[in-house]
Order: sequence, then C-alpha cells, then structure tokens
Amino acid sequence: MKIGEQIRAYREVKGYTTKQLGLKAHVSQSIISNIENDNVSPTVLTLSKILEALDVSLADFFESAGLSPAIVKLISNSKSLNENQIEKINELIEAFKS
Repeated sequence: MKIGEQIRAYREVKGYTTKQLGLKAHVSQSIISNIENDNVSPTVLTLSKILEALDVSLADFFESAGLSPAIVKLISNSKSLNENQIEKINELIEAFKS
C-alpha cells in the first residue's frame, strides 16, 4: 500500500475529513488531499505531523505498509477493544475461514 493510501485508511478510521486532519496536523487540506492521492510525497516533517494527529507511531505506520486498507482499519479499530472482544472477533474470523 502506498503512503497516501495508508494515510487515508488511518484518517477514515478516525472519522476525520481531510480538512479536519489538516487542522490537527497543522498542514493544509490540499496537502493532505495531494498526499492521499499520491500527487506528492510528504516530507518527513509533514508525515510526522500527520501521524501524530492520527495518533499513529512511525513504526506502526511502516509495519502496516504491506497491508490492505481494510486490514489497517481492522487493526486500528481493535486497539480500543478489550481482550474478551478481541477473542470474540478472532472466533468470528476463524468461523469465516471454515
């Protein structure tokens, strides 16, 4: 997955618009849009600001690079669940695999 796709996936998990993310990251909405559409590559500083606004560590961001947007959303959403909820989701996934 490209950087722009990853940022979009994390932004959508948070429920932010590009304008809201831009405000939180202190960058323009057009920069966010251009990055998400892979028209430009973010500088290290801009990427750092965006990830901080999304509450995503640089390590987590790059670990998720090879994952689909749906998996990124699943992982992000699971961070707010307790162990029992995670176990139930794992059981559901196992049932789908059967």
